[in-house]
Amino acid sequence: MKIRLVKHRGRDALELTEVEKAEELIGKLRGEGIRIFKTGNRLIIPVDDNVVDQTRRIVDAARSIGENVEEIDVEGYDEKQIMDMIETSIRESGEEKLRALGETALETVRDIDLCAVPGVVYAIFGVASIGKTRLSVRLAYELSLLGYRPIFIVSEANWGFGEKNMFKMVRELMPDAEIVEAYTIKDIATNMFKRLNSRLEKSIIVYDSFGATAHAVGESILQREVEKLMDLERMGEEAELRVEPAQISARVIPLLNIITRALATYAARTGSIVICIAHESQTVMRRWHGYTVKPSFGERSLHYMYAIYRLSRHERGDRRLTCMVHREKPELEGKSVTISRTLLDLETLIRKGK
Repeated sequence: MKIRLVKHRGRDALELTEVEKAEELIGKLRGEGIRIFKTGNRLIIPVDDNVVDQTRRIVDAARSIGENVEEIDVEGYDEKQIMDMIETSIRESGEEKLRALGETALETVRDIDLCAVPGVVYAIFGVASIGKTRLSVRLAYELSLLGYRPIFIVSEANWGFGEKNMFKMVRELMPDAEIVEAYTIKDIATNMFKRLNSRLEKSIIVYDSFGATAHAVGESILQREVEKLMDLERMGEEAELRVEPAQISARVIPLLNIITRALATYAARTGSIVICIAHESQTVMRRWHGYTVKPSFGERSLHYMYAIYRLSRHERGDRRLTCMVHREKPELEGKSVTISRTLLDLETLIRKGK
């Protein structure tokens, strides 16, 4: 078996050739959490954080099953040199691909500072079906070309709706993307926090969405109350189903605060960019930062966010993205950019990439 550093789809990868026990090695590496793809008679492993360590793991796995490792041509570099080379090559390749796209989302939102600062959390909110997820996926795709690892934490059930659903589109756009399902409180506690704690790497994380997480909390409370009611009825006792909004809020707000804090901590430690998607609600009695609309999360979550944007309708099917709150650049608050329909057209973007 031979190992060398190559370009695969514009990104650095380790190429394994002349592998005698390919299927056994694939199973071994996948069992250790290493992503590996078979292309013809080659095995391709996308480069992660540490090429030296990753190469060592591959060699150990190969030798453990009796595979003979004949040649490794990444040994002439120390870890820093390899990482510098990878960063440069990914960035140059990504910038070339972005130029080929013509209009880009990153260029469009630059004037209002969205996705411009690594290590922070942003929020995008708006009414249902306005395009929040599509815009976030488009931004994640463009950042993935620049070397950010795309991670999607999904609590919205509508990701699976339709034949051409969001799961399929994300996987076609970004084959290396991780999709972490977080539909229930248990999912969040296990899948999400386990992923954030398992591997630190520069990522673009999209959390979709706060509203769906709040719904999951309400659903769990309602289910528990229904079970209590049924137990009482089986015992011949009369009971009334009572679920107060305050019961849900008392659990939702602390949970969203914990989630936002965890995402902010991960972003700061790794230089990642995080986009949290939220639904839009009307303010009651008092304005929110001077506005009559607000995102569906509490002020404590806002404490961990760098900037908050509202996506709303514009003319001829386009959208308007407005900076509502900015931690460091208050002069941007109230400033808007137009998000064209083209930028939200993921289907055409996928066809162009094929």
